[in-house]
Amino acid sequence: MIKKTLFLFGLISLIPHVSADLFIDKTKIRFEPENPIVQQKTRIFIEIKNTSNEDTRGVVKIYDELDATFIGQDQNFTVLRNAEAFVFADFVPNAQGVHNLSVRLMPWDENINNPNNDKVGVRILVEGDFDNDGIRDSQDTDDDNDGISDEEELENGLNPKNPDSDNDGVNDSQDLFPLDRMESKDSDQDGIGDSADMDDDNDGIEDIFDAFPYDASEQSDVDNDGIGDNSDIDDDNDGISDQDEQKKGLEPLNPDTDGDGAVDGEDVFPFDKNEWQDADQDGIGENKDFDDKNKGPVINAIVSNTKPEKREQVLFNANKSYDPEGEKLAFLWEFSDGRRITEPVFEACFRYSGKNKVKLIVSDKKGEIRTETFVFDVKPSFLEIAFVVLGGLFFACLFFALRKTSPVFNIRKLRK
Repeated sequence: MIKKTLFLFGLISLIPHVSADLFIDKTKIRFEPENPIVQQKTRIFIEIKNTSNEDTRGVVKIYDELDATFIGQDQNFTVLRNAEAFVFADFVPNAQGVHNLSVRLMPWDENINNPNNDKVGVRILVEGDFDNDGIRDSQDTDDDNDGISDEEELENGLNPKNPDSDNDGVNDSQDLFPLDRMESKDSDQDGIGDSADMDDDNDGIEDIFDAFPYDASEQSDVDNDGIGDNSDIDDDNDGISDQDEQKKGLEPLNPDTDGDGAVDGEDVFPFDKNEWQDADQDGIGENKDFDDKNKGPVINAIVSNTKPEKREQVLFNANKSYDPEGEKLAFLWEFSDGRRITEPVFEACFRYSGKNKVKLIVSDKKGEIRTETFVFDVKPSFLEIAFVVLGGLFFACLFFALRKTSPVFNIRKLRK
């Protein structure tokens, strides 16, 4: 009897412990989130059960058949006897669709394991996110994120999965001609794309001749400063505004009115092509000025009356004229009747009525001269007026007297 018992015990010890097992509970596998989208980090949780009376360890491997890659690293685990343990792994799906995942258990001790249930398969649906905006395509009303709803794109023949349906480099929502790869803008809103439109701003000037083809208020830019002539206050960029040039008689579209090579804003003599500088600021161009360092005299003269009567005394005063270098000045007053006076201050009258001119010439010791001309409107004197009036009356009386005594007048009277 004892021999039979020992024999049976030996047979039992040789039979594998199939009732003691280490396995994955497929019903307990879960994902967070449950329905991920492409490129969204997803975590898979796996529960391992140990029905043996021994603590054991091992690893779990997860393989994604759709992406053809292992998920994460091998997940090590330790599970106590007759207990459960959890492992997890993170993965980022690269493709939309159904991902078949193979979860394989690999215990270190094969004696307490049934290899027939070491591998389980699970599926997870990964939805697409075409525009990578974090909204799954099934919920996204604008899959390509071009600013136009998928429904509207389909109605208008656009591609809801392509933000640039005609592939011209312009987003559909900004493309006025989203189905024409040659056109995208219509600056003048005339229905003709800018590429085909010969006058994009519809201002009457063809683009090839228009310095501002997209601005109907501008056509030219004479000084090439990027500001249209209509807006530019200085069209020729010579430093003088167009308004001031017109007041001075300069050409607002010509930076060098006299053509001497110096722009008007830097030309001291903008109307004299032979002069453009005046170093001593004496009013004489350097080409004519024999002494560029001598500023010359400055005239400051007044007259007491420019509309005097004939023989009326007029005061001429140039006493405030001066020389910047402090030199003594010489004065010469030339009257239109031939008189010449060399005093700075004096009184004189005019011999003739009507227009009279007096020219003042002031010079310094170096020969620099300045001139100023005064114009006078001289009225006749009282005696001249009285003489004319009396003379007229005399001749009128003489005429009437002759008519009464003239035989010719009497003969004409008798004939009537």
